[in-house]
Amino acid sequence: MTEITISYGDTLASAAERAKYLAPYGIRSCACGPSCSDPARAKISEKRRESLRNPFTLFPPPEPTWPRDKWIQPAVQRVQELEEEDLQAPEPYKRTLHLLVNAYSHLQDIDKALFYAKKLKPVCKAHEGVDLPAMYLSKSGLKSSPGYMAAAMQKNFKLPQEYHLC
Repeated sequence: MTEITISYGDTLASAAERAKYLAPYGIRSCACGPSCSDPARAKISEKRRESLRNPFTLFPPPEPTWPRDKWIQPAVQRVQELEEEDLQAPEPYKRTLHLLVNAYSHLQDIDKALFYAKKLKPVCKAHEGVDLPAMYLSKSGLKSSPGYMAAAMQKNFKLPQEYHLC
């Protein structure tokens, strides 16, 4: 079964703004998710949706961290929050999943990269009508991805002991 979703407005907007978008269509009360139907969660949702509007990027730290994926955790948290709000359709969900696939490929953590690639696959199909490249959907494919290969080259690259920039 395929579910078709139509957005009548900005899904990351506040509840009051979303109500304005829905009014011309005769929709008086929205119950699309817990944040709309549960007043206790509405306040949490308002703050969360506001923060979800802010884009971010991930950069590997110059020195390894512990745990190794500590620098990736803000993106993991964002995906969890988007899923808790039932917001798998907005662009930030797709972008964040893409960041996670690339970041875990860079860490050469194939299982986690595949986990997020499997979430990304239907989102790409829904957003753009195209399939996620097959490279991202198998262990052997991910091992040939640019992020994985760059990390492999970095592991093998060592500066000479006497190397100085100045």
